[in-house]
Amino acid sequence: LIIGTLGITLAACNNEQQPPVEVKEVTISITSTETSVMAGETLQLQATVENAEDTSVSWSSSDTNVATIGQSTGLVTGVKKGKTTITFTATDGSRKSATCTVKVQK
Repeated sequence: LIIGTLGITLAACNNEQQPPVEVKEVTISITSTETSVMAGETLQLQATVENAEDTSVSWSSSDTNVATIGQSTGLVTGVKKGKTTITFTATDGSRKSATCTVKVQK
């Protein structure tokens, strides 16, 4: 009969309490949710991203035949009479976005 002993060593875990991490929700806002511009003229839209390290946005137009927008500038150019939706999206990865309806007049 062989009797042996087995030694077990347990490493202590660090159970120190970590302070809670405050998570702030990324918010976005735009100067107007509806506006108008004359065909051939420009209009500057402003967007604000809060609670994000990267506060830049990208812009897009749902109908570039009616109005175009500088993808990084927010400058709308009226092309022809009609209505389009301008969308801006936070580029920080949160996928937050907002829209502005733009009516282009003659």
